[in-house]
Amino acid sequence: MESLGVPNWRVKPDQAFRDARFRQLALVRCPASHHAVFSEEPRSSDFTVTYAIITHAAGDLRNALPFFSKQSLANAGEMLRSMGYQVRLKIAVI
Repeated sequence: MESLGVPNWRVKPDQAFRDARFRQLALVRCPASHHAVFSEEPRSSDFTVTYAIITHAAGDLRNALPFFSKQSLANAGEMLRSMGYQVRLKIAVI
């Protein structure tokens, strides 16, 4: 974070946007077109996480993924929804 002029200040990357001091420092240094990104604390409901499945199996997703992959996908989606994120699934048949 030395580029922001605060050499001893450390924030984990996943927490940077939630840190008010980081947002204030970034707001001063970013172009005007990016000010909306740093002006307020982000809300998880403003974001959508999209999982894309590329498969040869046409039709039902149950034919495209093995059991444990389906379970992992369902668990990840449930966890993200519980944190307030929107979750989408897109399937691309090739």
